[in-house]
Amino acid sequence: GGSNRWDAISNFISNSLQLPIPRSKEDCIAQYNILVATALAPMQKDLKTAPTATTTKPAAVIAPAANGAAPTAEGKAAVVETAPVWTEEQDKMLQDGLAKFPSKMDKNERWSNISKGVKGKGKKECVTRFKAIRDALKKKKKCV
Repeated sequence: GGSNRWDAISNFISNSLQLPIPRSKEDCIAQYNILVATALAPMQKDLKTAPTATTTKPAAVIAPAANGAAPTAEGKAAVVETAPVWTEEQDKMLQDGLAKFPSKMDKNERWSNISKGVKGKGKKECVTRFKAIRDALKKKKKCV
């Protein structure tokens, strides 16, 4: 891709859908990262090739309505919450925390301690990520 790839993509989306609020290249990059992390992650055969992003928390994405218009009845943009994106560094911090704090500990205390070591992530996000990885590993074992 060229150096202006995301600018071209954002212009194409905004012009094609005739959006009242044009998409920025940052919006398009955030949406791409979300799609890769949520839609394609289950198809990854090896967790080490799972997608990561340079941003740690895209909080939300402005989602167009079915007809391509973004504003709601109040004239504000519709906001859709997204799945958190994990960087390789955060995954490593999670793995280190899992190794450091044994499963014999009180669960609440264990996950609180683990999440303190994972920059930009809370306890609930760490538990959810752990369960997703565990489930992916179980599925992978069944396929082998």
